[in-house]
Amino acid sequence: MPPVSLLIPCFQAGRFLPSLMHSVRAQRISFSEIIAYDDGSTDDTLAVAQSLGLEIQSGGLRRGLCHARNRLAEAARGEWIHFHTPNDELSPDFLQRLGGECNARNDVVTCDADWIDDASGAGHPASRYDPDQMHGNPTRCLLDQPMRLSQSLINRDRWLVLSGCDETLRSWDEAEVIFRLALEGAVFHHVPQVLTRLHPSNDDSRIRALETARGQLAFLRKHAFDPRLAPLRERLSALAEEIAVTLIEQGDRPAAAEAARLAQRLGRRLPSSLHAGWSILRPWLPGFALLRLQTWLRRQGKSHHAVLAEVDARSPHVP
Repeated sequence: MPPVSLLIPCFQAGRFLPSLMHSVRAQRISFSEIIAYDDGSTDDTLAVAQSLGLEIQSGGLRRGLCHARNRLAEAARGEWIHFHTPNDELSPDFLQRLGGECNARNDVVTCDADWIDDASGAGHPASRYDPDQMHGNPTRCLLDQPMRLSQSLINRDRWLVLSGCDETLRSWDEAEVIFRLALEGAVFHHVPQVLTRLHPSNDDSRIRALETARGQLAFLRKHAFDPRLAPLRERLSALAEEIAVTLIEQGDRPAAAEAARLAQRLGRRLPSSLHAGWSILRPWLPGFALLRLQTWLRRQGKSHHAVLAEVDARSPHVP
């Protein structure tokens, strides 16, 4: 197995590092090196890392975890790299199971993961992939089911040629860089085994939903019209509509309007409901207005089917 560097981007990670390092030391096969990067933490991250014997770089002012990952990849000496978020859990056989597939045939080796509810400790099987599809058509798989970097081993040269994470993204950056690897032709090998347990951000759920939707919009803005994704245009347009609805619900009207326009440019008719009432309203109202109306009806607990049936009944029918 080639050398694999474990890279740990940290921000306010002091309370998570001891648990992570316990799981790292329990690996049946050891990482060739471990490097951490502190992205301007104000807690005891640096002190805890040093007490655990970690090699840790300090970035000074906070510049974002994308920047931290890129600096870590530049510093790594291993042929392969693994980024691990400090509060995600690592199975003892993670490297043993994935490292054996780190060879000249593959560029990215991935695994399944569970999401963990911190309140109850319960696991949810939310991140599963078909190995054949991940090998044959990873862009489609990753569009339908985004992936975290904690689930992957990546050939370092591939990462550096790609220029790593897009530091302009505030969220959805992990999913975007893995998707971009697939888009640029990286060969994926997937091991259908849960080897990582992921913990969602502790941010307020509304803030998290808003930032995620904004990140997804930035992702679509960057990739939606790439000619290589033409076969996925319908799925991209559906995703744009979903993002627009989320942004409407979260009160970001300008971003929601942009997502709606993007959906329409991709060929989506808004809203996508096939109910006859929307067909009657479409000539009179723009798609974004109709999407807002649909979202408002749902928020009020009203059945938009019942409302539109009344619209349909009162309108002249065109044969």
